[in-house]
Amino acid sequence: MKRHNILHIRIILFLTIINFCYSCKQKSPEQSDTTKIYWDTIKIAIDENYYGIYTMLSDVYKDKLYGYNHKLRTIDVFDLSNRKAIQNIPLEKEGPDGIPLVDGYSVCGNEIIINGRTQYIIIDTTGKVKKKIQKKDLNVENTYPGYTIENIKPLLINNFIKSYYNCNTQEIIAPVYPTDILNTETRYEGFCLLKINSNTNTTTLLPIPYP
Repeated sequence: MKRHNILHIRIILFLTIINFCYSCKQKSPEQSDTTKIYWDTIKIAIDENYYGIYTMLSDVYKDKLYGYNHKLRTIDVFDLSNRKAIQNIPLEKEGPDGIPLVDGYSVCGNEIIINGRTQYIIIDTTGKVKKKIQKKDLNVENTYPGYTIENIKPLLINNFIKSYYNCNTQEIIAPVYPTDILNTETRYEGFCLLKINSNTNTTTLLPIPYP
């Protein structure tokens, strides 16, 4: 007998309304930068093939939720518009399609990039591996044209903060941090974003900090 549960998903929509001032005049008291937050809860029926609790390891692409099921080692896909579970993407642990560890992932189109401890793995929506990128092969330096981080050791990719993948440009946006993070003089320097070309493994440091 199949077990049917109800998956409760709270949808939070951030709607940011920004009022730009294009003249030299100061903003009037009626003008302000405001952020409105809306939320809703939907219910989706699930069976034993789905986990039911998706917290840290999840992603939303368009109207679909991709949640990591650590018990069955699948990425479970939910159609939020039609409120139904639609797919389990299997993640093999060994072999040519092996993914040893899942620290996070980002969905774009028909591709998913898995962030592992030592590598990025690009898979399709059936779980087949399309490409593996070894992080040790990426040349992450402190200086790039127009942007320099002074007086710190080489940067490392942060595995504890999510990386994002653009399937249209084949680029990964990853957070990086300095290896000498305990140095009180440079502790807050070097926490920025790195753009990685997944075709050439070349990197570009972006002057965009993150907390």
